[in-house]
Amino acid sequence: MTSDSAEISRRALLGAGALAGAAAFSVLLGEDSPAEAALGAELPGLTYIGLDAYAFWPTNAQDRVYQDVTGSQPLNTPNWIRAPLPLPAGSVIRQISVSYIGQPIMEINERLMFSGTAATAPTQVFQKAFTTSMGGAFASTENLAVPVVIKSGHTYTVGAFCSAGVSILGVQIGYRPPVAGFAASTRANPRIFNSETQGGPLLVGTSRKVSTGGGGSLSAIVNVTTRKSNGPGYIACFAAQQSNLPSVSFTKDHNCENLVIVPLTESGAFNLLAFGNATHATVDLVGFLR
Repeated sequence: MTSDSAEISRRALLGAGALAGAAAFSVLLGEDSPAEAALGAELPGLTYIGLDAYAFWPTNAQDRVYQDVTGSQPLNTPNWIRAPLPLPAGSVIRQISVSYIGQPIMEINERLMFSGTAATAPTQVFQKAFTTSMGGAFASTENLAVPVVIKSGHTYTVGAFCSAGVSILGVQIGYRPPVAGFAASTRANPRIFNSETQGGPLLVGTSRKVSTGGGGSLSAIVNVTTRKSNGPGYIACFAAQQSNLPSVSFTKDHNCENLVIVPLTESGAFNLLAFGNATHATVDLVGFLR
């Protein structure tokens, strides 16, 4: 976990009682190794989405019991309860943590949105019978040995098979987000900023806005070159929140350049800010990450 508060929030989401019996399990942190533990550690590099008990429903909406303390379960058991899993195409599911009472069988299903002929039934892409809880709320974490890849043109659900006394308190899915696609710039002239013709040199403490024309893109790939510098220093490139991290360093009267991946605002802009000394600079657009 990145902080004590994040750990507290995560454990509250999955149920404070879920920590019982943690010593009975070992946690394997290897990305490709299956492991089950009482609320195992989150894996580095993953993004997490939580599904509260209230998101789970049986086939017949009237056949459902929900309580704040014990979560969701079907009125008539055994039966399935399911919740939608809204992940973007290209995501890769590597981990699932479940807080529950009893022993649910968890699964992930995918459905082809359109087959071209007839409606299609969901297909199971993951299933696991979790460890029986020990006298109350419990949590288990499973690192998927075979990851689930979210496909374009498909929808996904998380399901729990509940026998008598089994209920779901919450589910947390750890996934690797899709890789941003690269789109090369189509500009005939790649230069989008030149301080010598656009407002003068970059001054220490005064940021300058650069528009890329790439509204909606996550980041831009740009080549930043310093010119006619007054002395040693560096330029920071950033979107909305100011950064003091060097994107390109420079020395007096030398042209220095660096290829920079810089996050963009919603309108497709970013900022330049000089540190140490003033300098002229140019920015050439290479492309976007979308």
